[in-house]
Amino acid sequence: MSDTGSYIVVFKAGTSKEKIDEAASKVESSGAPLQALDHLDFIESDGEVSIVAKNLGIK
Repeated sequence: MSDTGSYIVVFKAGTSKEKIDEAASKVESSGAPLQALDHLDFIESDGEVSIVAKNLGIK
């Protein structure tokens, strides 16, 4: 993740608020790579989402 865009960061279930705050502080202060943290579930680039709805006639 070398660009400076926005990301959605999801921590594993049960990760404490303290661990999340610690990770956020490290990134904000030094740009530390989040993927090295073992309590992360996944990281994904943030972006615009669109959908197309189709009426199937189901009632």
